[in-house]
Amino acid sequence: MTGGLHEDGLADTIDGFAGGSTKEKKMIIMRDSHIGAFGTLALIFSVGIRAAILSGMPGPGTALLGLLAAGSLSRAPLAVIAIRLDPARKDGLSGSLGRPEPSHVITSVILGSLIAFLSLGFLEGGLVTVLWALLATASVTGIMAWVAIKQIDGYTGDVMGAVQQLSEIAVLIAIGSTLA
Repeated sequence: MTGGLHEDGLADTIDGFAGGSTKEKKMIIMRDSHIGAFGTLALIFSVGIRAAILSGMPGPGTALLGLLAAGSLSRAPLAVIAIRLDPARKDGLSGSLGRPEPSHVITSVILGSLIAFLSLGFLEGGLVTVLWALLATASVTGIMAWVAIKQIDGYTGDVMGAVQQLSEIAVLIAIGSTLA
């Protein structure tokens, strides 16, 4: 349904960060259209962790609401990455994206949070769950931003995909652990 854009970003980021010894080699690996062993393992773990969490939720309705909340919360940090980090290269998605307006970043975070609150806030323990999910999203985003700066001095479209995927997993973990 999504075309796997963010999954591709996760695989490319993990391949580059784990497989390259210099910034330049990491960037070459990330741009390569082939998937490596590290990226393959990242996708296997990513899908497996999400499937395990969703299968442990109290029912298909809760799982659907969890997916809706995770999808909205995991996309909000992309604007945060774009405003806080510099592009690692001038060409490609990150180079052409530019910096979003601060008001757009705030709107992104508010909308993602609002959708999560509307999805889960009415469930028993839902408000606490959403707060944990927000904390998980912020933590993963901060960690990935720090790693991207250390690895390639900024962000790329692949890094944004990785942030989305890892944030989605973190949100699902928060939801699964508080609603189970």
